[in-house]
Amino acid sequence: MPKSAHARLKAELAEATAAYNHLNAQLREVTNSTRGSRDPLVQLGLELLRGKVGAAEIRYSRAFKALSRAEAPYDNAFATFVTPKTRSNHTPIDVGAHTETGPVRERNEDNIYVDPALGFAIVCDGMGGHNGGELASTLAMETVAGALLASRNDGHPAHRLEDAAQQAQAAVLEAGRSSPQLRGMGTTLVAALIDEGKAYIVSVGDSRAYLVKDAKKATLLTSDETHAGVLFSKGLISWEQFTKHPQRNKLLRAIGSPWKITAELDYAIQLRVVPVRVGDRLVLCTDGVSESLMPNDIAALAQGPLREAVRKMVKVALSRDGGDNATVAILEVR
Repeated sequence: MPKSAHARLKAELAEATAAYNHLNAQLREVTNSTRGSRDPLVQLGLELLRGKVGAAEIRYSRAFKALSRAEAPYDNAFATFVTPKTRSNHTPIDVGAHTETGPVRERNEDNIYVDPALGFAIVCDGMGGHNGGELASTLAMETVAGALLASRNDGHPAHRLEDAAQQAQAAVLEAGRSSPQLRGMGTTLVAALIDEGKAYIVSVGDSRAYLVKDAKKATLLTSDETHAGVLFSKGLISWEQFTKHPQRNKLLRAIGSPWKITAELDYAIQLRVVPVRVGDRLVLCTDGVSESLMPNDIAALAQGPLREAVRKMVKVALSRDGGDNATVAILEVR
């Protein structure tokens, strides 16, 4: 990328960050000074200001995403990330990721973040009108990535991932309260961190993680936090019944909705730890991929060079359905 274009993206991000911080500080000041007021004009002014804050946050998120993609090697035709085959310490990995909007949706509310140097990848699938889904998935992605970067020299990998997911939950909830247009927005999350021969996976919602050891089998590592997913994970329905269940896409939990301990979800957060060896591949994907591909499909498509594997997996998924955005990230242990 030309230096002038890179400088422009950095300037746009700085400007967007300053605008968001200014408006957010103004909103806090006005909220505190008018607390308890029932004046309709005051309330209208607050709603308008919240709308401006929400718009500024979307602008910031888009600027952050543009700069992040510019600083990583990727294919301009879509969004295919291919990472260098080096890592400074711990378990060496390669990472590839690809996302497409698909032929039906107007915008892509999925998000990916990969960091081969620190051994992690993040996939999010947003939901909510008025750009809420795009904002929720971007905000969750940025928050998790930021938390993992900040804690890279401190703490156990499992605790770092759990804490990052909790921070994302708080950030998206707060953003959803900032504007009526963003109320109810949310996102799924699946993030994986590979460290010292183990893969740590945290997930919220129905984005999935699979472990692929060969071209014949992909082992599902996460449980869909849907009504059908709970029935399947408890052994009450078969895989075939699960894939055809009418409530397989009805989320029971997401980043941005209150997390409640219930009879169906009797845990605070879903975390899985599995040993990995050289050659193992960890596949993270949104339901735009997993709805179309069976585990054996994922195992077969995850083979070969990462750039080709991620593109082919998304292409095949969209050719079979195409009704949603489709996103996949693959981490390979070297």
